Amino acid sequence: RLKAFATPQPEAKTKLFAQFPASAGVKRVIVAAGRLSPEKGYAVLVEAAADVLRQQQDVGIVLFGEGGERPALEARINALGLNERFRIPGFTKELDALLPWATMFVIPSYTEGLPNVGLEASAAGVPVVATAVGGNPEVIADGVNGLLVPSGDSTALSTAMNRVLSDEPLRATLATGGVARMKERFTFEAQAAKYRTLLSNLIHARATQRAA
Repeated sequence: RLKAFATPQPEAKTKLFAQFPASAGVKRVIVAAGRLSPEKGYAVLVEAAADVLRQQQDVGIVLFGEGGERPALEARINALGLNERFRIPGFTKELDALLPWATMFVIPSYTEGLPNVGLEASAAGVPVVATAVGGNPEVIADGVNGLLVPSGDSTALSTAMNRVLSDEPLRATLATGGVARMKERFTFEAQAAKYRTLLSNLIHARATQRAA
């Protein structure tokens, strides 16, 4: 999967930034993606966005996905006056191409398995801010390839997002840390090496038991 992000496509950048009107002045984009349902925590992201977009005047947010919560999310975005810089364009099949052009990826879930989008964002060298639930901490190591926050806490989420956006050296550290972590732990070669080690240990243990 790392090879899929090795050569970002300029046309994908154009598509990503085209989500916003020119009047919004967006120069950096935060991306989130997933099913628009309550357990995914996107309502918390909308509340956090009010603070983030107030402090970060050149930032926009794109949430890719579809689901029953979309009308409520869009209504709240409109009520907060964020509709120019917080967009929900629907589902996309081009997320892999768009990810390398994101400044940050956000996973605000209340519950989560092993988040493939977190793996893909890290492989693309994009810092991730995620909730410390389910399989998120397995993919996102706090301070290595992203920041972890409590679920359901819009203040903690906005604080972490603002921290990444305001600290260029931190963003660079998390970006390089993401690629390194994916290479070390989640590539096919890394997984195969772990299985070989596991089998070797099992064989050694069985031989030791027989010799005893």
